[in-house]
Amino acid sequence: MAETTESNQLQKQSSVIPVRMNSSGNQVSPVLANLTSVSIAQGLAHVEFAFVDPSVLASIAQRREQGGPLPQEVPGVLATRVALPLEAAIHLQRQLTRLLRQASVKDPATS
Repeated sequence: MAETTESNQLQKQSSVIPVRMNSSGNQVSPVLANLTSVSIAQGLAHVEFAFVDPSVLASIAQRREQGGPLPQEVPGVLATRVALPLEAAIHLQRQLTRLLRQASVKDPATS
């Protein structure tokens, strides 16, 4: 009986309420990013999303396979930067974990 009560309390605490998100500017289309960087400073998780041309990434992979010199840096474009309170970052991590688990069950070839 105690387990049922605890379970009910947890469910009440984690209710899902939909949020309607409105654009805060001109950017309403998704931004493509193929590179991320995460750091923590001043109690916030800073997440940077960037785009590096796939041909540049392929060129680096080819050089590495051939034992050639790798570039000192790679040109990229910062797509967006987000600062999240740690609680929001933890929630994002849970959402991504759940999403990726579901995706790997649907398509085992990607795992």
